[in-house]
Amino acid sequence: MISDKASACPHCGCPVTQVKICEECGEPLPEDATECPNCGCPIESVETLKEELFEETPKKKNGWIGALIVALLCFIGGGGYYVYTKLYNTTIADNMQQEEVNSDSEEGKAESVNSNTDEGEYVAGVLKKGNWAYSNSTDPMTDEETNAALCMSNESLTICDQRTHLQLYLMHMPMGSNSVFVQIEDGVLRQDKLPMIYFRFDGGKVDTFAVIANGAKAQLIPSEKISNHIINSLKKSKKCAIKVEAQDGGTATYTFNTEGLEWEY
Repeated sequence: MISDKASACPHCGCPVTQVKICEECGEPLPEDATECPNCGCPIESVETLKEELFEETPKKKNGWIGALIVALLCFIGGGGYYVYTKLYNTTIADNMQQEEVNSDSEEGKAESVNSNTDEGEYVAGVLKKGNWAYSNSTDPMTDEETNAALCMSNESLTICDQRTHLQLYLMHMPMGSNSVFVQIEDGVLRQDKLPMIYFRFDGGKVDTFAVIANGAKAQLIPSEKISNHIINSLKKSKKCAIKVEAQDGGTATYTFNTEGLEWEY
């Protein structure tokens, strides 16, 4: 292929001969012909071609390819813009929705747990952190708060023919006092006479305390002095064993992992 402006081939020097061809019958035409000597077609209806070099005009061919490329780019550009805007709008909507969820979640946490405990896992408004779970409640009439910490026993034992876990509760009451009590999920703790409870921290000596029944499933240590002693011991301990008395006369000893207690009261 050579330029249509060239008078000779730049590679071999062969002169370029332009020949007029009749488009009706393909007969070569003389340069001064006004019509085809073979079929009589007027000269205005013929095309000038380079003999044996071009089958069509390069400019027309390039123009057709260019138009196709432009159309393709427009299609791709339009489709890309649609996809971009669709993804952009979807991402913005998702981000806004996630921000609302996060905002609501953070507000819920601030209202339902101690603001000083900002780590751990929240479950139904309760902060689970290490071996302890923390929560608080507010009296709607007085706005007074009750703060609580809970540790669950490592095992379940049988009390009054019921397989049950023991829960160790620490509470800070609105009047500014601390309380310690234990509660079982099933069965009945001793309620008659004077129930006793036994604590042992990290394999040390056994402490025995009198408790009062707070219903069939809970026992409360009535002395705040003893409650504060137990709380301070729990802050320092990693393990704790508690033996309780059941209503049927039996006893059960539960163990707890108490390490990591965060209690500011």
